[in-house]
Amino acid sequence: MPAALWGAVTALCWGGGDFLSRFTGGRLGVLTAMAGVMSSSFLLLALFVWWSGEALRFPTQGWPALGIACLGIVAATGLLYLGMIRGPVSLVAPIVAAYPVWSLLLAVLGGVHPARIQWAAMALVIVGVVAVARLGGTADAAAAERPGGLPLTLVVSFLASLGFAGGIAGLQTAGPHFGELQSLLAIRLFGVVATLAGLAAMPQLRRPIPWRWWPVLLFQGTIDGTAYLALLIGGQTAGDAPVAVVVASTFCVVPVVLGRIFLKEHIGAGQWVAILAIVAGVATLSAV
Repeated sequence: MPAALWGAVTALCWGGGDFLSRFTGGRLGVLTAMAGVMSSSFLLLALFVWWSGEALRFPTQGWPALGIACLGIVAATGLLYLGMIRGPVSLVAPIVAAYPVWSLLLAVLGGVHPARIQWAAMALVIVGVVAVARLGGTADAAAAERPGGLPLTLVVSFLASLGFAGGIAGLQTAGPHFGELQSLLAIRLFGVVATLAGLAAMPQLRRPIPWRWWPVLLFQGTIDGTAYLALLIGGQTAGDAPVAVVVASTFCVVPVVLGRIFLKEHIGAGQWVAILAIVAGVATLSAV
């Protein structure tokens, strides 16, 4: 299958999972929903590791980076769920998806010198994020009336974006030592342990899971794991491997469109332009 299609699978699965988190997190609580999703995602990745016959690595280096990846991505996932619950989706998803900009800025602090096109792409994304923040949610009265209102939703979304940036930076450093697949498996395992420990320590956050919600959690976790596997497979496609990453980077459009269709969120022309600017900037950064 062409790399572009693998990237499309990743985008659809990531975007669909983000959209579902609004409902699973809202109905079951963030920690409970994360525990279910992380568990099923971990099982899928573990089965793939077993099927592929890939040997587990236990190197002497790379553990601090793997720890940063685990903490960053799991914490950012929790913030993403919280942001999606607060809404509007058309505000939260594009801001969180801007994390490649912060990843590149972290690299700049580490001594990397981006090319002009990367600076231009970063500027485009930042302008898009500012525009989305100013235009998004103005017609969503329910979101504005939540505790903290839209300002708190913006803070949560921005922190989630930063968390993913730091986590991805750690993952990129740990990957050569542990392998990409094993690193992802470790992150999901950490997510399972962290969420279950949180539920054990804070029983007031536990909510019973009705039987009809188990298939939803299983599906959400399955598409989460599928997204990563599709990206890994697409990234190994000879000749056009970067295409998979570029196509996958458009995932934030999926929850925005689903929010427009199913939640009837109002998205003005200016906000669409800002969202497309973020997508174009992130896709350019992914390509470069």
